Amino acid sequence: MTNTILVILASCIASASVVWFFVRLYRGQCRLEANFQERFATAKIRLVDKVAIFIAQELDGYSHFRGRGYLVLTDDELYFERVLGNKLLPIPVASIKEVGETRRSGGQGTVRPMLKVDFTDADGNADAIAWRVNDLPAWKEEITSAIGRK
Repeated sequence: MTNTILVILASCIASASVVWFFVRLYRGQCRLEANFQERFATAKIRLVDKVAIFIAQELDGYSHFRGRGYLVLTDDELYFERVLGNKLLPIPVASIKEVGETRRSGGQGTVRPMLKVDFTDADGNADAIAWRVNDLPAWKEEITSAIGRK
């Protein structure tokens, strides 16, 4: 009888944890969409990927929290906001030095090629960041075009 109660209790806790995670994910997605709508209401968006996956930022070292979020390119900015973890990465287009693809960045690797953006941060340090995006060729082309206009 005691083992049955423990199994039921463990099942309830596990189920509650799963429900909590998905509620948190849903709320994060709603917050992200609201921020996106407000921040880019008047901007000319060149490209957007609402399911881009942050892989790594080189100046962060080997400790990374991967996560899905919104990647947005305007004429002036490449902007990423992650659903969970509150990571915001605004990168002025003028600070982007190179765009390409890679399979490894910041100690993180993937099977599929990733978008890699080399840029200079606000303190003048060279940095690079990698995302997995849905349309890698389009992102490379649009960012290259935006860099060329600056």
